[in-house]
Amino acid sequence: MSAGFVFRLEAVLQQRVQQVRTAQLALARAVTVRVAAARQLEGSMRRLEAARSGGASLDGRTFDPLSRMNTLYYLDCLEQSIQQQRLHLDELAAHEMRARLLLVQATQGRQTLERLRERKQQEARREQELLVARQLDDLVTTRFAPTPQEGGPAHAA
Repeated sequence: MSAGFVFRLEAVLQQRVQQVRTAQLALARAVTVRVAAARQLEGSMRRLEAARSGGASLDGRTFDPLSRMNTLYYLDCLEQSIQQQRLHLDELAAHEMRARLLLVQATQGRQTLERLRERKQQEARREQELLVARQLDDLVTTRFAPTPQEGGPAHAA
């Protein structure tokens, strides 16, 4: 990088870098919350299956209507809870997708500014090289220009 090169949008680039970091953190939080909710849903579904299989046989016991009503109520509550957890998990998945989209957009914005900075650096380097080459040409031309005694112009520029 040239010592004299200053990227005028450096502050904007730094802001975009910060946006990427923020989007990464938001996505990580969204994934963590969604995974925890999925585990909770899996646990509820296991409890439901265990409750259904546990109440199927009487194992030599007599039929107790109150116990059976409590079991049916428990199963109903578990099924409702599972439905709510599935809806919540769908909302969390949608939130995660929005976070992913924000991360992609922030990354694209940062990459665009980085490419612009690189292009401007290359242009500045090219201009610097052209200036140095022009100065060397002027120096060589001035130094080796024919003098008036050698048939050259009366004054060398």
